[in-house]
Amino acid sequence: MPEEEVREVVDAEMDLLYDAQRKQMEEARGQNEAGGTLAQMVQIWQAKPTQKALVLGCFLMALNQFTGINTVMYYAASIYNMAGYSNEISIWLSGYTALAQFAGVMIGLFLVDRVGRKPLLLTSLGMVTLSLGLLGFSFVSMANNSPVVNFAPDPQCASDHNWLWGNVATKNCAKCLDIAGCGFCGSPDGAGYCVPIGEDGRPTGECSTFQSLDNYGVDFDPWTTDTCAVEGGGTLSVVAMVLYLLSFGIGMSGLPWTLTSEIYPQKTRALMTAVSTGVNWAGNVLVSASFLSIASPAVLGPNGAFWLYALIGLNGFLWLSFNLPETKGLTLEQIESLFSKQSTTSQNDAPKSYKAIAA
Repeated sequence: MPEEEVREVVDAEMDLLYDAQRKQMEEARGQNEAGGTLAQMVQIWQAKPTQKALVLGCFLMALNQFTGINTVMYYAASIYNMAGYSNEISIWLSGYTALAQFAGVMIGLFLVDRVGRKPLLLTSLGMVTLSLGLLGFSFVSMANNSPVVNFAPDPQCASDHNWLWGNVATKNCAKCLDIAGCGFCGSPDGAGYCVPIGEDGRPTGECSTFQSLDNYGVDFDPWTTDTCAVEGGGTLSVVAMVLYLLSFGIGMSGLPWTLTSEIYPQKTRALMTAVSTGVNWAGNVLVSASFLSIASPAVLGPNGAFWLYALIGLNGFLWLSFNLPETKGLTLEQIESLFSKQSTTSQNDAPKSYKAIAA
């Protein structure tokens, strides 16, 4: 065989051998890294101080999402639409009210090193909880003040089923529009009707005689299938949304990220940050994906959804009041010692794995 062909064969075999060895080394490296990460996670959980820090960090990240911020940001236009605004106005309002969060962040940046992390976070969370309660109340108020159904509704639109309250009678425009396939009309003499929507989207039954009439007053629409006319009804929801976004921006927006970067030991900060960030994103997906279902009339309705977030915020406020240390002005070593002092196991009696972590 010519020397040149022999060299080509040898080079090809060497390339195959090199590729095989490189693949084995990469597999071994991946196994070592996976084993190292698992071992490090076990060390973090076995040491009470780092366990407490990780639980606190994950709790902050979960609370950041389960108080509904991304629900409000993603579905702001839908929320305003639920409050009775038209689609066009809802889109404009969602853009303008989002500026409130930016203003809150600027206020938080000014205050965080002046008043401390804990007071600022608890103040922000308390205001978020109150504004969520107010937002839920705004939907109840609008529903109760929407035009009344004076006459017995069409049997198809007589009641709606809610998993919590059972069958809910159609008493007003808001309850009428909660029922799929039903619309509301108001007559010139003040009578309100709830009837099925026709195939072409036009009214049926008693409402069909009013379909060509103009609106006779602020209390009644001639025919509506999406929003009820409530004079000034959506104002409270706008105020609550602005207050919510402003309050969230002051502390709940950025402080969970700031605190997790401070309370985690330097040696394991990357892994612990990855875990708490994963909790944050998981909460984001869960809350965002479930909001429209939870806020549907068949489940909790929009008011119930926001009250649920408010309840989560209230419980978070109480838990953090007792478990969140103040880290303002402390070094990383001093912050680590805070969790050692909180632990039932003293620093001297802590497992060797934590001593290695905190070193």
